[in-house]
Amino acid sequence: MRDAGQKENTGRTGVTKGRTDEFQGGGSTVDAARGRLTSLADVARRAGVSITTASRVMSASPHPVAADTRRRVLQAADELDFEPNLVARGLVAHRTSMVAILVDDLTDPAAALVARGVEDDAFEHGFSVVVGDTDGDTAKQVAYVRKLRAMRADAVLLATAAADGGANREDLMRQLRQVEGGGGVIVRLGPNGATPSDVAWSRRDVFDLAVGHLHALGHRRIALLAGHGRGGHTAAVDACRSAIEALGLALPPKHVVTMGAADSAAAMAQAIDALTPEVTALIATSDASAAALMAALQARGRRIPAELSICGLGDLPVASMVSPALTTVRLPLRESGRVGMLRAREVLDGGVSVKRTELPVELVVRDSTAPVREAF
Repeated sequence: MRDAGQKENTGRTGVTKGRTDEFQGGGSTVDAARGRLTSLADVARRAGVSITTASRVMSASPHPVAADTRRRVLQAADELDFEPNLVARGLVAHRTSMVAILVDDLTDPAAALVARGVEDDAFEHGFSVVVGDTDGDTAKQVAYVRKLRAMRADAVLLATAAADGGANREDLMRQLRQVEGGGGVIVRLGPNGATPSDVAWSRRDVFDLAVGHLHALGHRRIALLAGHGRGGHTAAVDACRSAIEALGLALPPKHVVTMGAADSAAAMAQAIDALTPEVTALIATSDASAAALMAALQARGRRIPAELSICGLGDLPVASMVSPALTTVRLPLRESGRVGMLRAREVLDGGVSVKRTELPVELVVRDSTAPVREAF
């Protein structure tokens, strides 16, 4: 005797009458023995209940289900290695359980840490994560958002230097509004672009820590090695200059060395070498740049920190692997991704808007900086 609501088997592989399972959290997994996908109907049949009852159990519906019935359904699902069909469930809930994180360069350890933070929280709460590498190309960023809108992504997190779209700002803003209009959430991560970020840290705080540390060691002529930045160069220079000027010092243009995408560490070292001994300390806008510069300077016979103190930004693994170990400012990269995903979930769960969050930064003093009196 068939339980009320159970589907009738038509005898054709993988086909049942009606579409109840498609709209009540159906799912499937390969049943190797029978050469077809296991469906919610199979779970219901194994447990001896209706598809509606099986759906209520598998979707954690608040509808009451007897404890023994629930146990039988879960046991059947486990025996059949059944997984709910998230696409079908999304049709009902208007949610895909998929989010995306866009970064400029996946080979950049900092970007990888941000993406990892998003994944930390997303996986714990049942979301899948799509990671997109924009190559710092704002047109590619726009194209990605269009695709994600078509895929009905629940949230798009932007950790790109041009999170406001740059030259393609109008197109990007339109696509982001479309995502939000469809019920998706947009979260901007990191202090990037002209548009205020949702989860970030203060660039000024970062440079206040770095400059303050060097100033306390007696350094008064400090240089800045800034990456080409894909949008963040000007903001970094401005923040560094503000921190230096707050101490009554100056950052003249000749003390700002811009590292182009094609520049070698040797070329950077040559440019910095030309500034010494006038400059006694340097801040690099990334640990990777600082480490590469330090190695190149050492190859030229320079002693670090005896002749030049060097401070990086980020506190990436390379900072503790080089010799001397790199003094740096720890940026909450992974934490920004985790908190960004948390803020997205809050809105998806009924929040009005993304809560703005500023994360703390921390100075990590190691061996690459020393009092200025040791410079000569």
